[in-house]
Formats: sequence, C-alpha cells, structure tokens
Amino acid sequence: MTIDKSIGNAASNPKPTIVLAHGWGSGAQCWQGLMPFLADYPVQLVDFGYTGTPNADNHPPVIPDGQPWIGVGHSMGVMWLLEQQAKRAQQGDSGLQGLVSLYGFSRFVANPDNPHDWPHGIPPKHLAPMRAHLPHNPHELLSGFYKAAGSPRQPPATVDGHALHQGLQWLEDWDHRHTLRHLDVPVLAVAADKDPIVPAALSQASFGDHDHVTLHWESHGRHALPEDAPDWQPLAEKLIDFFRRLP
Repeated sequence: MTIDKSIGNAASNPKPTIVLAHGWGSGAQCWQGLMPFLADYPVQLVDFGYTGTPNADNHPPVIPDGQPWIGVGHSMGVMWLLEQQAKRAQQGDSGLQGLVSLYGFSRFVANPDNPHDWPHGIPPKHLAPMRAHLPHNPHELLSGFYKAAGSPRQPPATVDGHALHQGLQWLEDWDHRHTLRHLDVPVLAVAADKDPIVPAALSQASFGDHDHVTLHWESHGRHALPEDAPDWQPLAEKLIDFFRRLP
C-alpha cells in the first residue's frame, strides 16, 4: 500500500523526520521541487502506488517508531497522516511534533446521513462517476483530474487502478475531524481561495476554528503542488519557518 523511502540518516540527525504524504492520483515525485529545501532534515516519502510504484503491502510502517516527526500532507495525504496519528496515539507512541496541510482537509465528503453535519463537504455522489470510469480508462480519468487541479502533468504509462480505487474509498470513508481537533501540536494549514478541488468553505470548515491551527490563505485557483524548486520557494520558506518555530 505504501512505500517508505528514507533520505538522510535519522539516527545521526537530531532534527525530526519530515514525513511527506502525497494526494490522490499523484506520487512521491510531486515533492521533487521541495526536496532541495529539506536538505537539513531526514525525510521519508510515502507513495500509495497510484502511478505504478511496486506494491508494498508488507513494507514496514513509514513513520519512525520512537522518533520525533513532522507530517506534511497534500490533499488526501493530510487525512492519511491523521489516520496514522490516530493509530499511533492509541498505542501511546506518537512522536508527532507538528502537522502541515497543503490544500487538505479533515473530512472530504459530506455526511449523506445528516446534511447538517458537514454541509461544506463534497457530495459523495460526485465520486461515483470517478469510481465507475476508473476500471475502463484510468489514464483518461487521471488526465482530467490533473487538468482540473491545475497541473500540467500527464499520467505515466503505468497506473494502478486498484490503488486509485482504494484512495477514492479513503476519501469517502475517512473522517478525522476528531483527530485534528484533539491534536496537541501546532498545525499549519495552507489553503487556496479558488481551489477547484477543495472549496474554500471546506478548507475553512476543516481548519478555521482551532486554536492550535494557523490557516494561511493563498490567492490562486490551483490545487496541484508547485512543479519545481523556484515555484516551491515561497511555500517552502513558509514550511521551514514553521518547522523552526515548533517547540
């Protein structure tokens, strides 16, 4: 399900490990432009295998046991990090020092059983056409999603439809509002006021009413991450500043 690629020597580096989790339809390569800015930190990349990465169901957990770590997630990757944090907190071994959400959310879909519970969530019926289209032409589905998200990328030659389907299920099933609300570490949430995938109202509902969350708004209509290091620089500097201010 996930692949853990360690960069840097966490054992000899006193700084917390940065765990990077990408969003639906993407891959660990989306962080390439950010990596030069993280040269002083040990980094672990999570890859859900959407773009043809070998299956790694039996791979050890990506988050280092007994070590301090900072989660940085894009879109669905934020919920995956919250999912891991919830599991680790139950075991009494978290180590989480801070969380960064890039165009993410604590719950994606509206509650179909109670429309007043999460009214700014995406209607679950919007995921149904994606799920139906996926088995027949995953490349076309991803191409349309990339375009909608504001990314110039095209799908790779190999994609994993099963992994993509599982990701859609995560988007529909996971609800980590409670996990986020009860985090005892600082959170930086970066949102775009014209994000075509995550509406501003959903970003505000997810992160706008928590004392431990700093919600930073960007003025653009893109959901995709920056492409290369120069484009990453303003956002990367904000992340590094957040890392350095952590207790």
